[in-house]
Amino acid sequence: MRSLLIVDDEEVIRQSLPAYFEKVDEIDVVGTAANGAEALRYLRAQRCDAVLSDIRMPDMNGVELLEALRDLPQPPVFIAMTGLDFDDVMMDLLARGAAGFVGKTESAADVVAAVTDALGGGTGLSPRRVSRLVEITLGKRQLLRRRRSIAIGVTEEEEAILDLLLEGSTNATIAEHLHYAESTIKRKVSVLLRKFGVVNRAELIAKSAFFR
Repeated sequence: MRSLLIVDDEEVIRQSLPAYFEKVDEIDVVGTAANGAEALRYLRAQRCDAVLSDIRMPDMNGVELLEALRDLPQPPVFIAMTGLDFDDVMMDLLARGAAGFVGKTESAADVVAAVTDALGGGTGLSPRRVSRLVEITLGKRQLLRRRRSIAIGVTEEEEAILDLLLEGSTNATIAEHLHYAESTIKRKVSVLLRKFGVVNRAELIAKSAFFR
């Protein structure tokens, strides 16, 4: 059972979102908080596996909370939740280390799937968000590949892995596509994390998509 803290300044959201997870055996909503400061106090007192947090809040917004989580001994997975349907907001949060991004208008199933994927080490994005992420990056891949190859030595094989990550593929799917064992793909993804200086797959996707 994985624990989840929900953070939002709107009481109606704090009351309604826990119901999304009532029938999800693997996730337990252990509490709610009205802002980032309240969430941080909770997390300093007890550990939690994941935080599903609004971005715009008083007394510490979601971006500030995400940054503050880095100082915790065991930072929880952070999934951003917002009503702002802008690609640059999504890309900025993923680049900062968010493991997922969902809109407040997403279906309950998409919200649950995003949290589940993020907890599983994947990228917690709804199908619509994954499509947007792919659209953003498709036209830039060749230029990005040249930059990455020169700057940090990304190989052709690693580029193939990055392409599949951008499409939302799991380690198992990548392993099948490239004819490797899943454990080998996990190691190769870990190498990419180190090369890009990031800590999770979502951050890797965002940074590799806009590598400078």
